[in-house]
Amino acid sequence: MARSLFSYCAQFVPSWLYAAILIRLYRFEASVYAFKITKLVFRILSGTSELERICHPDQANSIEISYIERRDKYNDAGGASSPQLKSIKGDPLTLLLVDWSISHSTKLLVERRMLDSGYADISLVTKNILKKKEFPAMGSTETLEASILHDTLGPIVGSRFLEKEMNELSNTKYDATNKRHEQKLLELWNALKPNEPLKDRISLQWESIGFQGRDPASDFRGMGILGLEDLLYFSKTYSEVARAVLERSNHPTSWYSFALAGIHITAYSLELLRTRLLQMQLFQHGVSRTTCQEIYCFLFVQFDAFWFSREVAPTVMDFEILFSQFRNQIRHRLFQLRPLPLPTRLKLKAA
Repeated sequence: MARSLFSYCAQFVPSWLYAAILIRLYRFEASVYAFKITKLVFRILSGTSELERICHPDQANSIEISYIERRDKYNDAGGASSPQLKSIKGDPLTLLLVDWSISHSTKLLVERRMLDSGYADISLVTKNILKKKEFPAMGSTETLEASILHDTLGPIVGSRFLEKEMNELSNTKYDATNKRHEQKLLELWNALKPNEPLKDRISLQWESIGFQGRDPASDFRGMGILGLEDLLYFSKTYSEVARAVLERSNHPTSWYSFALAGIHITAYSLELLRTRLLQMQLFQHGVSRTTCQEIYCFLFVQFDAFWFSREVAPTVMDFEILFSQFRNQIRHRLFQLRPLPLPTRLKLKAA
């Protein structure tokens, strides 16, 4: 009787509230242990695991969630496996909760490692979880809960591979002998300064768009080619806005280095991806590199607005402390689990 009553009441706890509580609990080690004890009590009362409760068939906020599937590192011929664009119908919050539940489960350590590889066999992982977590019907794959679990794992694996892809780009050093790298750098100049020809590859002109010296290649050491590609995406996709931000960044007294700010934002975006704080945004907007680039553009414009909204006009000496405050502001916004306005509708507030 008590178990049935608990199960009945539990279905009325909104997933957004559950997620909001979890995202705060998982920030502190002590609260994680307290929550694990609470989960054990819930399991005893309800007779169900946390994952089973999350994968309830009533998915009220289902949307189409796209992701890239890479089933194996190599195909039968020994070449690289071709990625496939796929999509599921699901609730982003459910995906987020499944992700967190697996990530913090000691019983699912093997399955977590399989997912983290970015090439997991989804069907195999699903069967393992159904069995270990004692889903309904002896862990049958035919139940609605099993189907929901299986569907959620695709985007989760996709997010793990995306993280690997971004890490590889950040570790790829800018190479002046690489024609593709050099071409992208020239495209960046042309996008930001369409009416001013670049006189030489090594030139003080680069300082006008926020690099530290004559050769911008040295500024990409921290974020590799990823820093350049993010700047290039912003400058080409939102060229008018990017040029307006560049002009504002060259304020006579409250200036900041446009390019260096962009590289800082790349580093912060990658940190958010690695710490899984972008998971909700990826599930809302699509698990793809484009979503990460759109988030980058959003953050760049938000930082510019933050910089010029200070009561006391800042100087470049205030950059580090203000960027730290900006990071905290964005983290707080992401903790609210609300989708960012993507694709970005970029508008600038008056300086």
